This record gives sequence, C-alpha cells and structure tokens, in this order.
Amino acid sequence: MKHARSHYAEGLLFLTVLVIALAVGLRYMTNRKTATNSSKQVAQTTQELPYPTATANSQFISQIANPAIAIYQKSPRILPSIVIGQAILESNFGTSKLYLDANNPFGVKGTYNGSSVVFQTLENINGKNVYQSANFRKYPTVKDAVDDYYQVVSQKFITQDNIQSYRRLAEMLQNNGYATDPNYAKKLIRTIVKYNLSKYDIEAINQ
Repeated sequence: MKHARSHYAEGLLFLTVLVIALAVGLRYMTNRKTATNSSKQVAQTTQELPYPTATANSQFISQIANPAIAIYQKSPRILPSIVIGQAILESNFGTSKLYLDANNPFGVKGTYNGSSVVFQTLENINGKNVYQSANFRKYPTVKDAVDDYYQVVSQKFITQDNIQSYRRLAEMLQNNGYATDPNYAKKLIRTIVKYNLSKYDIEAINQ
C-alpha cells in the first residue's frame, strides 16, 4: 500500500512539474510573439515615411517658384517649371534627407563655399542601378540652392537663352548628362504636366 502511495505521489509531483513547465513555456512563447510584433511595428514605422500632403506640396512648390521666377526674369534661360519640377523629383517635395539636412532640393554634388554632406546616391551605370557615396552641396538657404543650381545648369547643361518650351529644356538636360536615369526627361515632363507647373513659366515670361 505504501508502495502504491509512493508511486501516486511521484506521479502527482511529475504532473505538477509538467503543468508548471508548460505554463512557463506558453508564457515565454506569448512574450516572444509580442516582442516580435513590436519589433516589426518599429521597423515599419522607421521605413514607412509619411507621403507629403497636398498642402505641404503647395508650400514646397511656392518656396521654389518664387526664387525661380525672380532669377528667370534676370536671366531667361531655365524656365521655372523645370526648376520646380527637378526640385520635386530630386527631393520628393522637400522630404528627402538631403533637402532637410542641406537645403539641397536638386541633388547638386560637390561643395558650396566649402560646405558639403555625404550621402548615398543611386546611379544608373551601364544599365544597372548602383549605390555610390558622394559629396553634395550644403546651402544656407533654399534661395542659395536655387541660385547656385541656376548657375550650374546654365553653364553645363542648358546653354541657350529664351527657350520657352519646357519639353525641349527637359530633353536638353537628358542629352547633356544631367542625370544618369535614361527616363529622366520623361519623368520631369510628367511632373510638370501633373502639377501644372507651366503656369509659373507664363508668370515669369509675362511680368
């Protein structure tokens, strides 16, 4: 009888230990799942940046349009629609880190008065997209960026005055090597059409 009770006690003890082990294991798996979900949420929050709102888009366009119109009236070479369109494409309406850190909405490389920042850039080389580190100009203000961009593009990529077709100017930028993207001119033209940027050309030309 004592022997039977001993086996019964041992069995009860084993069952108790098993239940406790299962409970601990279940709690561990639940906590691990929660932690995994939290990590995924953090990763998604980090990667999924908010797309600029319509109001923010309009504010950014105005910020680029004002100096673009002013400089065109002094030197009629690059239509404001081209300036604004490139700023939109290169900085995603002023949300790029390069713009936020360096007031550089055009992706102009090099240094400005000795100031620059280093960023990764996606280049199309021999038909392949390749990431490379490069120095980009850091500007004190957006107006400085527009003025400097105007000078660079006028000297290297668009060297004729009074071309009043943004389509022709976009193709000149493409043909003269402003960007390595083979579809850059098409993207620029679509951007100008989508946001009706040619109205700023009319304003600049007729004032």
